[in-house]
Amino acid sequence: MRFKLISWLIIILGLTAAGIHFYPKIIKKDIPVHGGQLNAAILGKILTINPFDDREFYNEQLCDNVLFPKLIRLDLQGRVRPRLARSWAVDTSSHQIIIKINNDYRWNNGDPLTAYDVRATYHTLMGRNELLYETLRRVQKMEVLDSSTCVMTYKADRPWQTLLDVPVLPESIIGQKTDGQSLIRFFEKGGWGCGPYVLDSFTDEGIVLSANPYFRSAPVYFDTVAIHFYEETDTLLRDIEALRIDVVYSVSPVLAEKVESLPGFRLQTTTEPGYTCIAWNLAQPHLQSRRLRQLLTIAMDRQTMVDGILLGYGTVNDVLAYPGHPCYAMQQTYAYNEEKAKTELNNLLPALNTGNEDGLYPALKLITNKENEIHIDFLNNITQYIQFLGIEVENEVLQWETMMDRIEQGAFDGVIMDWVESDELEYFNLFD
Repeated sequence: MRFKLISWLIIILGLTAAGIHFYPKIIKKDIPVHGGQLNAAILGKILTINPFDDREFYNEQLCDNVLFPKLIRLDLQGRVRPRLARSWAVDTSSHQIIIKINNDYRWNNGDPLTAYDVRATYHTLMGRNELLYETLRRVQKMEVLDSSTCVMTYKADRPWQTLLDVPVLPESIIGQKTDGQSLIRFFEKGGWGCGPYVLDSFTDEGIVLSANPYFRSAPVYFDTVAIHFYEETDTLLRDIEALRIDVVYSVSPVLAEKVESLPGFRLQTTTEPGYTCIAWNLAQPHLQSRRLRQLLTIAMDRQTMVDGILLGYGTVNDVLAYPGHPCYAMQQTYAYNEEKAKTELNNLLPALNTGNEDGLYPALKLITNKENEIHIDFLNNITQYIQFLGIEVENEVLQWETMMDRIEQGAFDGVIMDWVESDELEYFNLFD
């Protein structure tokens, strides 16, 4: 499993490898091109079906690309592309964006998507600070010119972010939801949408989707899609060998190697730009020293990790902020220098306020998720680099759900994570 981005923590990046991420799929060779049910699998769980929450990769992918499309999208090069919006025009003098709605999109009851749906969604969500506050604070108002045209007046920078982040709901439904939690329960209950599929059921074991009979914007290959959740690779492998699974997403190198020899399957690789990093929890007293975090970065041979773990498909981002962050251009670089880091830390650590009664620097608690073998490799390498500095490390490899709980509770020092820049992946395009 993968993060999009942890936005609810104050984080600083100690390691960032920027480059092309490879995400192979295992695909059964005899899947019917049309009709029937696709049985898909992922290692881990989808914890929520919630288009307001982009912290979890699969939830974000399903909501954006399958269940609840947004007005615009980003392609693999980070360029803005149409989706529910057919076209748009920006008037910077009046701070307005005129948006033409693609009425070819239809809700699964046959009603067309209209500008009234867009207006109702924005006006309803703008009154609820608990949902998309940072995005919707940029919007002053959303008006309707006709059923196919609406005008957004914006009052802050980056208005595009609003069009990227806000899912559109039917006007007939959105006004009935009185608070954010009722909206989230509504999404998880399913039964509606204007994307290619509609959510039928969502349980701890998996989700089931059914085709939207009125979707015409792209091919819809299957009548139903069942996505099964697996906690263990061995259990998943047994079901693959028994031909109970048609496709597995984001396959680890170990599983790919085991399945590659099976005659009934093939590998299909998707690439996309992304970042892998360690995110430090700045709520911990012993991590609040900026110089400490800089020295931890200097102590890690990031190029060697990129070469060994990512097979060279990446570049080292030698700064303490990720590309796109407002501070990125202002950061100096921090090249690898393990001996310098060790020497400076010997002088720095005794002076730090660690919060410990004995004054000793505590062991760093590092976590990552067990479903991602690349994360585990990074964790093991980072552990060795930090231990060379004389700092103890306690690392844990957790199930996705447990790791998410730890992050919410702040019960960690650093987490190995990654996120991707694009939401372009098409999970049911299996016939390339």
